[in-house]
Amino acid sequence: MDVDSADNLYVADYSTHYVLKITPDGTLSIFAGDGTAGAPTPGPATDSAVDDPLGIAVDADDSLYVTDAVQHQVFKITSDGTLSIFAGTGVNGPLVEGPAGSSTFANPNGIAIDPAGIVYVGDQGRRQVARIDTLGDLTVYAGTGASAALLEGPATASPIGMPMGLETDSDGNLYFADAINNQVARIDTSGDLTIYAGDGTTGDAVPGPAADSPLTTPIELATDAYDRLYIADYQNRTVDRVTGTDRPEAPGTLVPDPGDGEFDVTFTPGDEGSAPVTGYEVSLDNCTTWDTLATVPGPGPTEIGTVTGLADGTYQVCVGAVSDVGDGEPSDMAQVQIGPSATVPGRPTGLHATAKNGGARLWWMPPASNGGSPVRGYQIDLHDSGQWVNLVISAAPHGERTAVLSGLRNGGTYKPRVRAVNGVGAGPASAMVTIKPHR
Repeated sequence: MDVDSADNLYVADYSTHYVLKITPDGTLSIFAGDGTAGAPTPGPATDSAVDDPLGIAVDADDSLYVTDAVQHQVFKITSDGTLSIFAGTGVNGPLVEGPAGSSTFANPNGIAIDPAGIVYVGDQGRRQVARIDTLGDLTVYAGTGASAALLEGPATASPIGMPMGLETDSDGNLYFADAINNQVARIDTSGDLTIYAGDGTTGDAVPGPAADSPLTTPIELATDAYDRLYIADYQNRTVDRVTGTDRPEAPGTLVPDPGDGEFDVTFTPGDEGSAPVTGYEVSLDNCTTWDTLATVPGPGPTEIGTVTGLADGTYQVCVGAVSDVGDGEPSDMAQVQIGPSATVPGRPTGLHATAKNGGARLWWMPPASNGGSPVRGYQIDLHDSGQWVNLVISAAPHGERTAVLSGLRNGGTYKPRVRAVNGVGAGPASAMVTIKPHR
């Protein structure tokens, strides 16, 4: 089966020797075949015999390519219903590299077309996969002709048990189901074969890594818009799905719109990766911890999420997408201010000191306002010189702060002042006091 650009479905009905067309509204019609078994004849497709149609693939122009396993040919039907022979002489024989119409086939079955228009045909009888380029030239793409276990490496050096369903992805990689080896192979665009699904044993499919699961006679393949591969696991009577490993890409630049205790954030989603995005998450602490973010469609391709129940303060916001593959890359951080913007703290008050041998002890009251951001510490300037250094402080009775100064010169005169520091910066200095250390 395959569909065209208008979502018409085409079905190969080998028992009645027809190719059927089903429109999106469910209307069925005969697209090819006159109901008799025989060699396909160029001309109107409904006037031609069709013997054993098995595989169907639709190209970018909505032309159908159909494998006929009994007639050992591939025929093409254009969208206006005209049939022509695309590949095969009609004689059972080995694949012959060169013009596809001059090559023999032996029970062609699966067929697929990649984004570049290259046609791939699984030759069931010869246990090989043929590649037919846009000029109509055929080469052997996979298989040695021997029936044995699949071998990873160059596809032409690997035996194939029995190639059945074929499919391609958006990058031009080819997949084929091997019904005897109970595996699905992937051939990349450089011609290297790897085992994509199936461990070579029979049994029920097991969720998890696809290559570690049994399969039992896989016969047909299909991909979706996310290049997820679907396997018709014939003897298990299941359809198995294999998802790729690409996580969602990071959303684009965040555009926050703060309100009273909440904010909206607009962003453009990144590429979804190997599976559809199922939701979004938001972090308020620079991508450290995450919560679910409900979103609605915004203008154009954007999404809008809303975060509520926030206290006044500054938030470092990141957004990330989630899919069945996992958590996606986070966006760049955007800072969001809820409530009044934070400023530097106010001025410490009540600074007083007691001199001692080689030092002094200071006391002061914290500023009346922290500026909307917690005070992180205090600094001191000993000589009214603008040279500020951090203080080690402790709490004192009555809410005061205190610090001990050491290493001062006895008999010297010092004029310390202190200031508070928060996340925005340093606030104004306190009043100055004068101290003279002594023995």
